[in-house]
Amino acid sequence: MRKFFILIAAGYACVALFIGITIVTSKRRHPANPQEIQAGGETDAKGREDGFSQSASSGPVGSGSANQQELNAKNRNRTFKTFYKTGRLSSSWIFKDGLLTGAAELYYEDGNPRLEMNFVKGAMEGPWREYDESGNLTEEMSYSRGIPAGVAREYYPGKKTRSEISYEEGEPRDPVFYSENGERVASALKAVEDAAQTETLIAFYADGTQSGVWQAKAGMLEGPGRWFDRKGRLQQEVPYKEGAAQGTAKAYSAEGVLLEEAQYVNGLRQGVARYYYPDGTLWLEMSYEHGILAGVPKGYSQAKTEPANA
Repeated sequence: MRKFFILIAAGYACVALFIGITIVTSKRRHPANPQEIQAGGETDAKGREDGFSQSASSGPVGSGSANQQELNAKNRNRTFKTFYKTGRLSSSWIFKDGLLTGAAELYYEDGNPRLEMNFVKGAMEGPWREYDESGNLTEEMSYSRGIPAGVAREYYPGKKTRSEISYEEGEPRDPVFYSENGERVASALKAVEDAAQTETLIAFYADGTQSGVWQAKAGMLEGPGRWFDRKGRLQQEVPYKEGAAQGTAKAYSAEGVLLEEAQYVNGLRQGVARYYYPDGTLWLEMSYEHGILAGVPKGYSQAKTEPANA
């Protein structure tokens, strides 16, 4: 998004993400008539199986009958998929020896990628990339053994840098923002002694319209920061405190629907980050601890409501 995500980038993005999946009921967002996943097997084209979870109802490997043990072994090496209500694929995950392995992807309904990430033995490793509906790369960063590494960047359409943030031993450094013409948005208050002095920082599209607005106090980001599209519609908002993302960051569609939300503490994701389908239906949940994926991620098909233990 998270896209925000510069720190959002912090955002992880964030982002070794998904080991197991369970569908959660939401009366406000989900339709009725649930269909539970059957144990084992890959999902079909209509999404009759939904999500993935290692807390399988079949129990731990090595218990039960020979048939049960065989089923458990299959469950540790399989592909899981979620689907749009139209039956189109919305995400795909690969498990090997019970751990996320290889490429995991989220898709727009037309089949274009929305989010790409890679796993090695359950930890994020290598590139993490997000795209808009037109196929433009909007955010990219890298992971090493589950920890953010190097420089995370967001882009304007056409891959001109919109923001960037560096990670040193997994810790984020001050974010930097740019206008579409490449000009860096900088504070003029770095050297002031009055800690109460504030200013407004603004980034622009090439046509002169605002692309982003932030508040700074004594040269440090403080308060809400916002990105806008070329028509002035809110795309992302990230709260800052003393120069780092702090609080709930959100990303929106052109229609104003919430697409992503994540909690940040000192610039790193903390707690549950969520992705949503274009109609607001819950799509993905990932838990973080100090910016590192933790716990069991959960994925949902668009028309499902009940937990599904595979």
